[in-house]
Amino acid sequence: MDLNFEQALQQGVAAHNEGNTSKAESLYRAILQSQPKHPAANHNLGLIAISANQPAAALPLFKRALDVNPEIEQFWHSYIYALAADNRIEAVEPQIEAAGKHGVKIEVPDDLGSLPLWPVGGNVPPQSQLDGLWDHFQNGRHSAAKKLGDSIVRQFPEHPLTWKILGAVNTRLGQWDDALVANKNAVRIDPQSSEAHYNLAINQQDLGMLDEAVNSYIQAIELNPGALEPSSNLVSLLTAHIPNKDVSHPIVKVDRDVKEIEIDETSGPIPDDSVVQLFRRSTRMIQTHNIDLRTNFSEIFRRNSVDLNCERHLSVFDKFNVIPKFCFGCFKVQVEPRTLLELVKLFVVFDQLQLGESNIRKCMVEIRPRIPGFYKGLVYCSSPEEAYQIADNLERIVKSRIAPDLSASVKRGCSEYPLSYPAYKEVNNSGDQLMSYDETWQPIEEEYDSIHSPHRRKTIWPSLFGMSLSDILIIRNWIDYAKGIGDPSASLFDQDSAISQSLFDTAKKRLETYAWQGLSQTTIGENAR
Repeated sequence: MDLNFEQALQQGVAAHNEGNTSKAESLYRAILQSQPKHPAANHNLGLIAISANQPAAALPLFKRALDVNPEIEQFWHSYIYALAADNRIEAVEPQIEAAGKHGVKIEVPDDLGSLPLWPVGGNVPPQSQLDGLWDHFQNGRHSAAKKLGDSIVRQFPEHPLTWKILGAVNTRLGQWDDALVANKNAVRIDPQSSEAHYNLAINQQDLGMLDEAVNSYIQAIELNPGALEPSSNLVSLLTAHIPNKDVSHPIVKVDRDVKEIEIDETSGPIPDDSVVQLFRRSTRMIQTHNIDLRTNFSEIFRRNSVDLNCERHLSVFDKFNVIPKFCFGCFKVQVEPRTLLELVKLFVVFDQLQLGESNIRKCMVEIRPRIPGFYKGLVYCSSPEEAYQIADNLERIVKSRIAPDLSASVKRGCSEYPLSYPAYKEVNNSGDQLMSYDETWQPIEEEYDSIHSPHRRKTIWPSLFGMSLSDILIIRNWIDYAKGIGDPSASLFDQDSAISQSLFDTAKKRLETYAWQGLSQTTIGENAR
C-alpha cells in the first residue's frame, strides 16, 4: 500500500478524534508496515488498545514511541497511564524520574486514571477544538484556554496557531515563562511568520529581555514591512532602551541620531523658533534614513516603573459603571495649552521636569468624544497634597517658560468618572474627599478580576529623558490634529502632507461639539517676537 505517511497520519488522527477507531487503526497499521518504529502511529495504536481495555497490549506500543522520541510529554502520560491500568504501580515512579531526565516534567494527579490521553500527529487539530480555544480566549476565560491549549499541543505539537494563542493566554495570566516557551515554539515552527516574531518580541519585552526584543521586532518588520504594529512597538521600546551599537536597522539608527539632539535646558522662556527647529532637525533625520514611519499613538509619556493598570480600571468602569478602588487615590496636575506650539513647549518642560518621585507625566491631544478640551498635559500623583505641591511649582514654570497666562489645576482620576459621579471630581487639598469608595463595589471588582486577566508587563522600564524618535512621530500626529481644529500654529512646523488622517478627521469633528478658543495667528506672531 503506497501511502504518504503524513497524510495517512492526519487521516488517522482525524478518524480517531471522530471516534472511528476502526478506520484509524487501519491507517496506523498501514504506516507501521513500512515504518515499524513510527512514534505517532505506535502511540496512537496504543491508545486504541487502551480504549479496548487492553493496557498490556498498549505498553510495548507506547514504549516504541518513547524509544524514538522521549521528549514528547504525551508519550509519557500514556505510558504511565497504561502501567497503572495494568496494575504495575511500582513502575510508575521510576518512569516519572526517567521522563525528568529527558526534560519532561510529569505532574501525576492523585487518580492516575485522569491522565490525559490524546492521539498525536498530523498538523491541524479538529476545528471544534480550535473554535473552543478561540472562544475561551476571546471571552477572557484564560485559565480554560490554557488548559485546552495545552491539551491541543500535546496532540498537535507542530501546530503554530495553537502556540500563538497559548503565548497570548499565558501573557494574560502573567505566566511569562510559559508564554516564552509558547512563542518560541511558534517561531520555530513558522519562522517566516511576522506575527510569531512580533508576539515573541512583546513577550521578551515583558521579561526585560530588551535586546532580544529589539531583534525580534526587527525580524517581524523585515518579514512584513507594511505592518504598523512591529515598527510602532519597536519605536516605543526605544523610548526606554538603547540597543547594542551593532544593531544597524534604520529605525534604531534614526532613533540614535534623534537622541543626540540637545534640548535647550535654560530656565528662561522657550523661544518659538527653537521648538520648531528642534522638530525640523528631527524630521530631516527621518528623511535622511529614507524610512516611512508612522505611529497610532497621540500621547507622549515620561514613565517611571509603576504600572497604573489603567486599561483594567477603565474596563471595570465601562462594564459595571463603578469606579475602581485604586482610582480614588489617583490625582493629576493638569495644564491645558492653547496651541500646538504651547503643547510642544510643555512637552519640553515635562521632559526636563525634576520630581521627587519621578512622577509619570504625559502630553496629549484630546480625542475622547465626551471629554472637553483639546491640548493637555498631565502629571500623575498619589495624593492631593502631592498634586497641589507639584501644581504650584509647575504653574510657576509654565508661566515663565511658556506663557504668563497658563495655569495648572488639580483633578482626580480619569475624566470619564465624573460623567457618572459628579462628586468624584471635587478635590480637597487635605483631609477626606467629598466622594469615597463604595465598599459594595469590591465584590464586583473581585468577580471581574477572577474572569479577566489584563496584559500587565512583568517589568515597567522607565522612560529615557531627552528627544526620541517616538516623540517626533507623535508630534507629527499632533500637527494633523492641530490642522483639524484650525490651529494656525500648525503652519509653523512645515508639514505639508497628512501623516494621520484619522486624527485630522477626529479633531475636525470635535468642533461640532466643542469650541476651540486658541490663540490667533497675530497673537502667535507676537509671542514669537
